[in-house]
Amino acid sequence: MRSFSLFRVLQHPCFVFLHCMCLLCLLPGVRPALAQPPGAPPAKVVTAKAVSGRVNPTQQFIGTVYFPEVAKVAAEVSGRVELLDIETGSRVKAGQRLVALSTDIATKELESSRASHQRLLSQLEIARIELGRMEQLIKTRTVAVQEYDQARFLVQRLEREAASLKASADLLEIKLRKAQPAAPFDGVVLERHVGRGEWLSPGTAIATIARDDSVDVLVDLPAPVLAFVPMDGELTMTVGGRERLGRVSAIIPAGNVATRTFPLKIRVTDVGAPPVPLVQGMEARVDVPSGDQVDAVLVPRDAVMLTQGRHQLWVNAQGAAAPVPVEVLAYKGSQAAVRALENGGVLHDGVEVVVKGNERLRPGHPLDIVPPSALQ
Repeated sequence: MRSFSLFRVLQHPCFVFLHCMCLLCLLPGVRPALAQPPGAPPAKVVTAKAVSGRVNPTQQFIGTVYFPEVAKVAAEVSGRVELLDIETGSRVKAGQRLVALSTDIATKELESSRASHQRLLSQLEIARIELGRMEQLIKTRTVAVQEYDQARFLVQRLEREAASLKASADLLEIKLRKAQPAAPFDGVVLERHVGRGEWLSPGTAIATIARDDSVDVLVDLPAPVLAFVPMDGELTMTVGGRERLGRVSAIIPAGNVATRTFPLKIRVTDVGAPPVPLVQGMEARVDVPSGDQVDAVLVPRDAVMLTQGRHQLWVNAQGAAAPVPVEVLAYKGSQAAVRALENGGVLHDGVEVVVKGNERLRPGHPLDIVPPSALQ
């Protein structure tokens, strides 16, 4: 019976599991993740020196990219669309023709108006000659004053009629030029509203065009944060796959009553750089100052790692790796302003922080500092 009980114990799942774990621990190369094997080779790393300074703490807010100018270009004269030079998504230059309207009717009207104007100018020339004769005769009192006045007023009336016909001809010339609506600025066609053969009336939308040489990022901020936003200053943001700089252009004085936030407008001119050009609707993560300046240590961004939800960096402590949990106060260009949460004595001005090769370091791991080209 005793042997049968021992056999049942040996077959129990818990016993089998503990037996397997003991065997694994005896195998070479199997160690707990946090322990360093004795005599481990030094880790090749690249380091940079930390610098102490003062920075404004920042918070990250989510904004949206908008085009700075969107125009719905409309027809100014009526006509049938004969040529269509744009498509949705195509690029246009300022002054480039969008469509060509029919001009046969306006051309004939212009010819008729010019002919009428020339005919009236001939009548005006005759009337002026007659008035000149009357002026000579009135001096010798050989014509009545009434006849002289009639000749003078006839010249004035014909002059006004000639001016009216001249204005009508000029108006028709303008209509002919307006029969080829052009783009008001360089940009991209967001939407085309007409097709060939359609009849357009004045005010009919032809296309929606957006100017994209720069973009505006709108981000809603709470009122306490607005006090630390530098007007006309630059803010760092991550948008379009990389970090970019934007200049604060305005704080829009119209808050959201529900959230008690106010829109901040940031103008970004670096729009076409890779990997993705900036277009309306993109998400932008903006680092906004949120407090007064504090003392901090500036380190390269690559030195700060996110491990289990906490920021951490590694320093060179007499040739060995030492972890330092940190709080990121702000990002300043390619640097991060941090403050040590633990083990702060080793994080000071001039200490070497690991910027490359820090992915597999463990506490106490010996370091082999190499130039950046060695870890490319």
